[in-house]
Amino acid sequence: MNYTARVKNGKIVLDDPVAFSLHIQRYENKPIDLHVGSLSKRSGDQNRYYFGVIVRMVYDRLIDLGYQTCDLVQRQDEFSQNLTLEDVHEFLKQQFNRSTLFSEATGEILGSVGASTKTLATVDFIAYTERIKQWAAEHLDIDIPEPDASLKYIISPK
Repeated sequence: MNYTARVKNGKIVLDDPVAFSLHIQRYENKPIDLHVGSLSKRSGDQNRYYFGVIVRMVYDRLIDLGYQTCDLVQRQDEFSQNLTLEDVHEFLKQQFNRSTLFSEATGEILGSVGASTKTLATVDFIAYTERIKQWAAEHLDIDIPEPDASLKYIISPK
């Protein structure tokens, strides 16, 4: 299992310390292998594929099924019912890229939120998109194609 973190003032600060803590309990008093290295962030091609193909296809299918913003996410602008690509992106983050919120004072779990996808490493971003594609096939009955390097993905607002 891989976890991401940052080094701040010479200390490791985990992005999801609760999950890490729960996971490492099984290795108590056992030797472990620890790898430290820089993350390679997702590429521009991955970003264009995600927004231009995955988010767009999920958006189009949800519109076909009659979904509105209030069905997927809570938004500050409660007056608008029209689903947007950003709403779909937020929904996908909430469903497939959750991060645990906890109290630093007590360690109590407060809840979870959809975490940013901007900092995902390339391999983690691929895993994220695969989870979405699997869900879309099972629940929306759409087959999201694999990325094709010979195509140009254009992100256009809707």
